[in-house]
Amino acid sequence: MSVPSGDAERFLTMGGKRSFELRDLVDAGAYVVDDRGRIMQVNPRAEQLLRRGAEELLGRDAHDMLHRGERGQPLPRSRCEMRVPLLTGGSAQGAEQWLERGDGTLMRISWLVTPCRGDADSPTTALVIFHEAGSDTTELWQPSPVHEPMSERDRLALLAETTTTLTSSLDVDETLRQLVRLVVPLLADWVVIDLFTEEGSVSRAVVVHFENGTLTHRAELEEPLPPLVRESPMPLARALRGVAAALVGPEDYEGRPDSAVTAVQQHLMEVTGIRSACIAPIRGVREVVGAVTLGRSERTVLVARRAARRRTGHAGAAPISPERA
Repeated sequence: MSVPSGDAERFLTMGGKRSFELRDLVDAGAYVVDDRGRIMQVNPRAEQLLRRGAEELLGRDAHDMLHRGERGQPLPRSRCEMRVPLLTGGSAQGAEQWLERGDGTLMRISWLVTPCRGDADSPTTALVIFHEAGSDTTELWQPSPVHEPMSERDRLALLAETTTTLTSSLDVDETLRQLVRLVVPLLADWVVIDLFTEEGSVSRAVVVHFENGTLTHRAELEEPLPPLVRESPMPLARALRGVAAALVGPEDYEGRPDSAVTAVQQHLMEVTGIRSACIAPIRGVREVVGAVTLGRSERTVLVARRAARRRTGHAGAAPISPERA
């Protein structure tokens, strides 16, 4: 994020009076976030509107804590319009966004996000100004039990962001739990996580399936992988080398496997029924630490394609058979 150049010490004052401060906004809520989206300052009106005290807000990720979909469901970062200025460095404004209050209710807002100068620790920051738009939602929200499957493009975008932001944690087990909670069932009904060991081999650390509202670990599929053929062109090998995320399906694993790892992937596709998957590297601070696979079974793929047909006005098209999915 960039801000206009100029004298950072110049205050717009008149007659020796103090300069404007965030607390002087009496009607609109306002808070300042750093380049990682963490709340650094908040004004009293924001505390009132959000029904959260400053001690609860400061230091927290604004998106994770506040931003929601209109039904109260977690909002993927790739779909959050308020995050765009943090990535582009420009200003943006809009309406029809929802924030979750401290008591669990939702508030529809109009908003403005614009870059501003920070301090030595966080030189690039953004000012978020918002006010309530429309009537209050007084009932406690419950996340919708039915999630319309995301497009392949959205899945890749969120997957890429997820795998680069979660690896800041030193607690591997907690990081894996966070990753599973973030992606299932929003992005997929299968998640597979492969990690490098200290010896340099690869272990299939997590295989989780979401079905009938519950998460099930498939322990029989969680095992050390055969030695990795580094020059293999197959998607998992490429992800473990740090190549960008890719979309795959059973057709990518047809024919004779080029390595034992590819044979394991063939078996995974067969026993899970995965028909569409994203595979992406998991990056640590200095190097790739593993790969994550998000898979959707045949049933989920059919639902997604029918939803896409409805969105594009082809609801009257012929039903999709498993052979055409």
